[in-house]
Amino acid sequence: MKTEIMEMTMTRILFAILVAGLAGQLNAQQSQGNNTPPKDVAMKATVNLEQRTQPYVNLAKTTYPAAKQRYLQGLPAGHRFSVVTRFYGKDGKYEQVFVSVNKIAGQTVYGQIASETTHIKTLKRGDAVSFPEGAILDWCILDPQGNEEGNYVGKFLDAYRLKKAVMLIAIKRDTSGRIVGAGFRMATTPEEKPQDISFCIPENVRRAAEQMILNNDSQKHGLIILHYNNPGEADKQGAIVIYDIQNEKLEPPK
Repeated sequence: MKTEIMEMTMTRILFAILVAGLAGQLNAQQSQGNNTPPKDVAMKATVNLEQRTQPYVNLAKTTYPAAKQRYLQGLPAGHRFSVVTRFYGKDGKYEQVFVSVNKIAGQTVYGQIASETTHIKTLKRGDAVSFPEGAILDWCILDPQGNEEGNYVGKFLDAYRLKKAVMLIAIKRDTSGRIVGAGFRMATTPEEKPQDISFCIPENVRRAAEQMILNNDSQKHGLIILHYNNPGEADKQGAIVIYDIQNEKLEPPK
């Protein structure tokens, strides 16, 4: 496979993904009457997936106070603030839903369910709900262009279901054209509108991807090499590495 050279900006990484045949369909994160799970509830998700998502739940909880403060001060026109929580039914089933926030009073969130429900028939999209802030699992600020801030759990689950995270590694060449430097720049989901999931990539995986680039001659191993630039930046080069986020392994260049 020969090296592919592409002129692009960071916002057009998707084009390289599509050319490489890596795009797929996302299963959107679904999301809940009662926020307290019965003691005998057997969680539907596997223990492994619960463990894998916990760091992103923790990240969401840590960053929520700042997001809440922005909401209370007033978001720009067209921006929407949502949170994710779970509601449990008497049979132990739960719905994990997005709730569009209408008001936060004290430590209670008031809003409307903003995603489809499946397991709890007494809840549906558009229903008014309220719950304590302690039950929040994630948050999201959505702008009019569809860009998301937060949604840490949702973005991780998107990448997990697809198995793919597209990593952009900045490269440096010497005068002979040999790659002599590599540095992780960002990671996105392989979808029509990529989302930044750099926070999902562990430090050891970033370093391993850099080393993979340094250990491979792009002319022989067919790395996807691209030119990218942002306003005010000089033209730079980068290489794409795919990370199987579900199985936690890098895919070597073909």
